[in-house]
Amino acid sequence: MTPAEMKDACTASLTGARELGLDESKASVTLVLPQGFKPPPRFPRGYLLQVKDDGSRLRSFPATKLLAWIKWAEVQA
Repeated sequence: MTPAEMKDACTASLTGARELGLDESKASVTLVLPQGFKPPPRFPRGYLLQVKDDGSRLRSFPATKLLAWIKWAEVQA
């Protein structure tokens, strides 16, 4: 998933939370991380949901934190 796709997913999750009347802190994005994934600096930690048979992991990330990291990474580039 590219940073642009992650940004779109975060924005959609935050929009959905607002439309449902939920607090934005409840909005999340689920990513599949490959086995041996080493996160870049300042990448949010997320919550482990599942370890799959091939070693990949499903993790849920708060949309606000992931979006903040994407914006930070864009500034650093």
